[in-house]
Amino acid sequence: YTNLKATRQNLAETNAVALRIHEDHKNTKAQLVATQEGVKKCASHVKQVHEGLENTITQLHNNIEQSQKTAAGLVQAKDVLGRTRAQVTGLNEAHEMVNAATVSLQARLEDTHATVQSVKAGLKDTNSVVLPNLRMDFTRPWSTLSDTSGQRKLTARSPLKKSPPTSPGVSGMLESDQGDPFMS
Repeated sequence: YTNLKATRQNLAETNAVALRIHEDHKNTKAQLVATQEGVKKCASHVKQVHEGLENTITQLHNNIEQSQKTAAGLVQAKDVLGRTRAQVTGLNEAHEMVNAATVSLQARLEDTHATVQSVKAGLKDTNSVVLPNLRMDFTRPWSTLSDTSGQRKLTARSPLKKSPPTSPGVSGMLESDQGDPFMS
């Protein structure tokens, strides 16, 4: 009977151990299912990360190509800018030369203007001395006081063509329709 009792007790203990093993097996199975789902999720996540990495690699290659194109464009722009700078420098030098020539021309023009004014004043003085004598001479055809009813009026633009004046060069300075061009 002790044997039977020990066997029963042994069987009860074994049964309890088997129940615990069965419970542990059940828990392990549930944990295994959860772990498998986690692994599936992890695999899906790894796949997404891999796809993202592939996209990143593609974008990186595109960025490298774009950077190379941009660098080439910058080199070309630098060359164009260098040529433009050289052209601007050349134009600036040409402008300085033109400006110097203009200043020189302006100075010469001022000298010419001063000479013309001096000649004009001299002609005015000469005309004030010569022309009053011509206007008083009634026998000369270019005199303003002579009878010009049958003669054409003398002007700087239309001098008398029939006979040359006795004083050469005076007929061009005689009265004109608009007055003396040097007296204005």
